[in-house]
Amino acid sequence: MYPCVHLLPACPFSWESSLRCEHLTLSVFLCSVQHTHDVNVEDFKSIIENLMIRTATEYGLNTDFEKLVNPTGRFVLGSSFADCGVTGRKLACDTYGGIGHIGGGAMSGKDPSKVDRSGAYAARKIARDIVSAGYADMAEVQIAYAIGVAEPVSVYVETFGTEHQDTEFISQYVRENYDLTPRGIIDGLGLLDVDYNAISAYGHFGKSGLPWEQ
Repeated sequence: MYPCVHLLPACPFSWESSLRCEHLTLSVFLCSVQHTHDVNVEDFKSIIENLMIRTATEYGLNTDFEKLVNPTGRFVLGSSFADCGVTGRKLACDTYGGIGHIGGGAMSGKDPSKVDRSGAYAARKIARDIVSAGYADMAEVQIAYAIGVAEPVSVYVETFGTEHQDTEFISQYVRENYDLTPRGIIDGLGLLDVDYNAISAYGHFGKSGLPWEQ
């Protein structure tokens, strides 16, 4: 491990991968690192990028992935000083119970500019559209974002073997027909005009009259 006195404990990271047969390929590696006020991202960026490469190598993975280090810029305040507030109800209660995969960010208590909420609605809309179009009998859509980057770093569609179209065709359909930037989702679904009282209880999905259910 590289010693660096300028880095602080808050260090969320994620990597987005594409899976093809038995070969896992990393496409994007994201790491947001809290740091002291007297340094800039460029001062430690190479350290983090080297750690990304070392980590991928230790797992036997490729190292030609896109590297995102603090894409939103400086990250001085962290922990409860920067991230306290309403976390919302448990995601399983708000979404699909135990039947679907869920992320780590709660939806209730956030406005639509947060992709924890708007991204979940967009994923629901896309999944419904895929099934309604007859492309598959089941669909689960995963969208991943990096803070400070408008476009998602990954969009993945799982059809659980129920597809009636080639999976690459379905993925291409999603890429070509949906604006998945936060602004694109808000405008496309009219999320600033929704009566959110309708989802204050009994979940956010499976209810008529909501834009992501149409």
